Order: sequence, then structure tokens, then C-alpha cells
Amino acid sequence: MFQVSDPPDSVLMTLSQDFADRLPVPLLELSADGLARAGNRAFAQFTGIAPELLRDAGWLAALPMSSRPALHAALAKGEDFALSLRLLRHDGQKAWVEAQGWRVGETGAFLCSFCDVTGPRMREMGARSESERFRLLGDNLPVSIAYYDRPGLVCRYANRLYAHTFGHDARQLIGMPLADVIGAAAVADVLPHFERLLSERQVVSYERALHQSDGAVRHLEVHLLPHLAREQGEIFGVFVLISDITKFRVAERAARQSEERLNKFMQASAEGMVFHKDGRITDANPPLLQLLGC
Repeated sequence: MFQVSDPPDSVLMTLSQDFADRLPVPLLELSADGLARAGNRAFAQFTGIAPELLRDAGWLAALPMSSRPALHAALAKGEDFALSLRLLRHDGQKAWVEAQGWRVGETGAFLCSFCDVTGPRMREMGARSESERFRLLGDNLPVSIAYYDRPGLVCRYANRLYAHTFGHDARQLIGMPLADVIGAAAVADVLPHFERLLSERQVVSYERALHQSDGAVRHLEVHLLPHLAREQGEIFGVFVLISDITKFRVAERAARQSEERLNKFMQASAEGMVFHKDGRITDANPPLLQLLGC
């Protein structure tokens, strides 16, 4: 146990040196202006600063400038507090710590503990970063993507294109049931496909027409993918992937109409007509057949 100043009312100094130094949690007693009054061996070992160098403001060498305003603001309130801080470890790395401070009676001092949560915090930040990368990827794919969990088919994820397809913002969709997203009428059409997926536990694909408010019709190709548990095979939810195939269906219709017009022209013409490719006949109209007797 070390003492960096010698106030008669130091809380830590009322503990025996052996007891305080046996505690595994870094402890520090701070005055209201952030000066160290006393601490234990765990704090000195964690920061790598010799006890005699932690006097008064000496301990601030372990507190990065970015963390000081938050700590000073908490101390100034004069109330118990809990906040996340960065603290320099003995190896020179910045650790994330959960700092808790308890006001000590009327002394104006605070007994502070510092719990190293770097591992969980880094995993949390890694997961958040991974989630952000997934969101960035999902929002830039030319395919509408959503995920609905069971039971109830409640939306838990939707990329930007999926949300815009149904006139929503991606954040608005989270927590909404399928019927509220695509409309009650559309649900009646697509539920048989969901029921088929639940019964067959395989990918289900189908097409549907989406009638928009301006009268236009969009043709969608929908793929439903089951989210299965690895062991029991229970379906946790359904991934929905939608491709807009409107331009392909429009092109098909235009080609079909053009072929029908050409066929009518050939049938109505009095002249013999023949089509060939690379010297091989591909089509001929009735007048030519009559002329050739074929």
C-alpha cells in the first residue's frame, strides 16, 4: 500500500497495507479535483508507474488526455459514478477500463476502482465493425435482402434496396411483421411459398408482380432460404432475396410481340418469303410453300 499524500481521513489508509495490496482490483482514492491521495499495489502494477511517482497529479501519466474531461466532469458532480475510460497499461497499450467511483462521506474524496474490460470491449467493437461492413455490403448489392425470424415472421434485417422496394426506411422495418412490410393482400399471395419452405426445409423460388402507386408493375424474382439449426434442423428464420427482373420481362414481352407482328405480316403477304441462317432455312410463309409445292 502506498500513500501519495497524508490526509488523516484517507479511506484507503484506514485499511491495512497488506489487505489493500492483496486486492486484485486496481484502486485509487481521488480528490474532487482529480489528484491521487492513495492507491493499492494492483493500480501501480497495472499502470507500470512506481508508487512514489503517483503522487498528486503523477498518476495522470496513465490517463490519456481524451479520457480526462469525462473523469473530471464525473468528479465535479460530487456523486457516485460509473464510466468507461482509457488507461495506459504497464506495456504501453491503452486499455479500456470500467471506472466506478464512490463518494466517501463528507471528505469530498472518491474511492475509484478500475476494471480492465479491454477484451470484451475489443470483441464488441470487432462485432460492431463486422456488422457495419455487412451493412455496407448489403446496402450496395443490387439485390433486395431481408431476414424474418420465427415465429411471426418479424423483420430483423433489411438492406436499403429491400426497404425502398416497399416504401420504407431500413431502420423502420426492424421489428415489423411481414404483413406490415408488404401489405395484407400481398401476404395472402406469398404465404403459401413460406409454408412450402417450412414444410420442405429447402430453398423456394417464385415470381410475383408488384403493383406500384403510379400504376407501373415491377416483376420480382424471390428466393426464400431457410435458416436451419445445425443439430435439430429447426428453422430459426427465413432469408429473403429479391431480384428485380422487370427489364427482362419487358424485353421478353417486346420480343414476343415483335415475333407475333412479323408472323402476321408473313401470313398476310402474297409474296413468298423465306428466312435462313448460314444457308439453312429457318422459316417460310404459306405463299412460298404453295409456290414450291411443299
